[in-house]
Amino acid sequence: MISDTEPYGTHGANPEQASMRTLMVFSGPGIRAGHKLSNVRIIDFAPTIAWLLGLPQPRDATGKVFYEVFAESAR
Repeated sequence: MISDTEPYGTHGANPEQASMRTLMVFSGPGIRAGHKLSNVRIIDFAPTIAWLLGLPQPRDATGKVFYEVFAESAR
């Protein structure tokens, strides 16, 4: 589904729906222990992974990077 308003591309489902919430788990060096994320959306995966890899945010991405789970030395 493509629309003229945000979110523009939804692959047939609206990522703002509660049923589209997802699980994102971070573990390892550079991750703050015990931090719990809330309101994780599938559209947040690409921007977060791109940031971790040092890549530019995907063009037209509307999700967010979960900076708060990373220790200062994460990247």
